[in-house]
Amino acid sequence: MIFRKLLFLFVFFSLCMAIHAETVPVNLSSWTKEGPSANGTWTVATGGNSVTQTINGNPTFFVNPTPFIDKSFEGTFRVNDTGDDDYIGFVFGWQSINDFYLFDWKKGLQNSSQPGFTLARVTGGAAAIPFDSHHLSKTGYQVLATDTGTGKGWAASTNYNFRLTYHSDSFKIEIQKPNQAYTTIFHYGGTYYSGKFGFYNYSQANVVYSGFTEEEVVAPEEPPPPPPPSSGMTASNTNFGNVRVGTSANATVTVTNSGQSGSTLTGTIGAASGSEFSPVSGTQSFTLTQGQSANRTYTYAPNARGTDSTPVVVNSDATNSTLTLTGTGVSPVYSSSVAPSTTIDFGSVEAYSYNEFVLRIENLTPDADLGSLTNLTLLSATISGIDASYFSIQNFTPGTVIGKNGYFDLVLRATNPEWRLAYKNAVLTIVTDQNAALGATGSAFSYDLRARMLPEPSSYMFLSIASILVCMYLRKR
Repeated sequence: MIFRKLLFLFVFFSLCMAIHAETVPVNLSSWTKEGPSANGTWTVATGGNSVTQTINGNPTFFVNPTPFIDKSFEGTFRVNDTGDDDYIGFVFGWQSINDFYLFDWKKGLQNSSQPGFTLARVTGGAAAIPFDSHHLSKTGYQVLATDTGTGKGWAASTNYNFRLTYHSDSFKIEIQKPNQAYTTIFHYGGTYYSGKFGFYNYSQANVVYSGFTEEEVVAPEEPPPPPPPSSGMTASNTNFGNVRVGTSANATVTVTNSGQSGSTLTGTIGAASGSEFSPVSGTQSFTLTQGQSANRTYTYAPNARGTDSTPVVVNSDATNSTLTLTGTGVSPVYSSSVAPSTTIDFGSVEAYSYNEFVLRIENLTPDADLGSLTNLTLLSATISGIDASYFSIQNFTPGTVIGKNGYFDLVLRATNPEWRLAYKNAVLTIVTDQNAALGATGSAFSYDLRARMLPEPSSYMFLSIASILVCMYLRKR
């Protein structure tokens, strides 16, 4: 009989102890600041019951020294800054500055960051936590869940109680607003590891964390489902490479869902801008399961030598990214020993003879020798005008190709087939493939041709003697 009573008492007290686990105050005096030193100033009050963070800076953390699991942390936080609206919260499962879970709360809408709660896994250190578009994942910062929107931000000068319950197969985050019951913000199952707990601020000063306690808790028999699979986006810049001026090339921007199995990535690929790139309007939508990709094709058509670029914005429900399309326009550069649109003067040409002029044509492209991208083709060379028959080209073959720093000497001839004194003029036109595809009609260059046609010397002598005789005759009369 006595044995039964003792057994009953043992079981009773054991159940009481399981139901009423001991709540232990947390002394913050042994906690340490983590992250870049200049990012925060954490001042622990006498007795270790509270800590105040006073710097408005980049992400800063105040972390306890001992990892935990199957425990709950409960306490109060308050913002004594009425002029700012940024991030407060805590970290848990802390393995290092490069591996922890982050729960934060934003007060107001700012730079595409919504007021409300965000749950994320951080693997890229403090610098990976984005200020803008805080609800979107990026490298080293994976958003697991959000609860944001109008009216969901914190209020200044207000005490909020919060509680984190953390197990190896689940966690629960609860917030208690003044005069209200606790509300569950996030409650998920999964696989979690023993890690440290700590406080967190980002661009928010004068935040007080106080009255914290910890308590051992029994894990639930049926943990909740894990967070929904998160999508991820990868997309890279696109380089068209070297493209000949007057031609075009196509290239694609590829977006891939690099997230978890079962995730879906939705978004849009934007347009290009500038006169060299197209399309310049409209967006292309995509919905991608894990591992799928979407492409959008762009065209680059340079109108001058040199490097061109344009931004392309990719928006998605995982992250936003601004990519860059880049291309380089290359071209042959026509040059000649006499500048185009000026005069080639053959001087005086005696009767029944000719004068020649050598016009040197060069390809002086400053680009690298890129073969068909920088070769210059002389497609045609023609002489026109009322006196065209007095001029001729001696050595031209249509389709002559001049490589980088190469040249061609074009021999021109002015012929005087008669004895009369006269000035003859014509126009030389050279058609090239500059500013066009290799071998296609491009830029043309023209020159005025001029020659002074003289009679033969005997004619001068005859005219001179005749003139003298006429003068003598007139004087005798």
